[in-house]
Amino acid sequence: MIETLRRIAFVLLCLMPLLLATTRAGADIAASLIAALFLWRSALQKEWRWTAEAEMRVLTALWLSLLVTSCLSPFNRIEAFGTSILWARFVLLYAAARYWLLANRRRLEIAGKIAAITLLPVAFDAGWQYVTGTSLSGHPMFTGTRLTGPLSKANVGGYLLRIGLPVAGLVTYLLIEAGRARRLWAATAATVAVMTIIVLSGERSSALLMLLGVGIIGFTLFVSHPKLRLWVLIGGAGVAALVAALVATQPLVQMRMQYLVQQLDDFWHTPYGQMYLAAFDLGMRHPLTGTGAHQFFAACNSIMAERGITYCDIHPHNIYMEWLAAGGVAGLLLFALAMACLARQLARAAEYGGAAVALTAFAYGGYAALTFPFIVTQSAFANWPGILFWYSMALVMSIHRMRDII
Repeated sequence: MIETLRRIAFVLLCLMPLLLATTRAGADIAASLIAALFLWRSALQKEWRWTAEAEMRVLTALWLSLLVTSCLSPFNRIEAFGTSILWARFVLLYAAARYWLLANRRRLEIAGKIAAITLLPVAFDAGWQYVTGTSLSGHPMFTGTRLTGPLSKANVGGYLLRIGLPVAGLVTYLLIEAGRARRLWAATAATVAVMTIIVLSGERSSALLMLLGVGIIGFTLFVSHPKLRLWVLIGGAGVAALVAALVATQPLVQMRMQYLVQQLDDFWHTPYGQMYLAAFDLGMRHPLTGTGAHQFFAACNSIMAERGITYCDIHPHNIYMEWLAAGGVAGLLLFALAMACLARQLARAAEYGGAAVALTAFAYGGYAALTFPFIVTQSAFANWPGILFWYSMALVMSIHRMRDII
């Protein structure tokens, strides 16, 4: 029975990159099933040690806090409470992947390789869409300026980035460990192609996070391995040249970059700046209870006239500001503490010698791309971004300890 549950859950986990790229409902169903199977397995084996992990204790406290604050929401309490209950499936997906399904080297290799194989056609589909205006999967470019690839919305850049970084680290490590370092050129070429699509996608935050992640990877390698410093400098110059060439030659990239500069020049009067101000104001108005999960739009509209806010949306487009608005100061602090626990685990398990440094460097880069606070993000409570965030985090936290698992 236990082995059957594991096999079903593992198949669903391996399908997650494909489901995220093709069907949001399918990804949500798979994530929910994995969470349910994980709890079933834990109950059957009476194996609950994973709940004692530092980040799991904090995330459990965060979930309970969110349930309480949603019950006290001055807005739609039923919706807030329901959203709070369902948010647990994201954390359980992460826990199932990290502490059960990927806690075996062979399974981690299989899941990583399948993810890598899935990313390449997604990137190719997005590239085809950039050239022709319509993807091979039949999707037109979003507003004529942003790529979707096979996805239903313009999120292909974030998808490729968040899954691609830990997967690239895993593939790099496996090639070096197997004595196939020469094949790194093929892996590097594929990585460059994916990076190009991320820049061309029109997602400015994904492009900036890509540069951040790659920069951290390069810095880690540069500091830890003196023999690699020349290659790191060459690689850094190559990435800079690639981005510069795309900005200089591609009108759509130029337009998105110019728009970014214009927004940064007057950020607090842009829609993003207005939503951040509203989220901060709501967090200060309700520091103990917040406004409840997924209540930002109603809460923002309630203070528009009083605070002179000119724009509201369904979420504030920053995961930290969203936790402040939804869960109050306690919600923000608990989420930040959970991320800090994960960062501490990465630092404590880091290895800087031999091929293992690739795992450390790419884990650092992947973690930064997921948790960097000063960037536009999707909602913490919506199904697709929530699944992508926690699935990617499970990959990041699993590859960093690959040498320690059997």
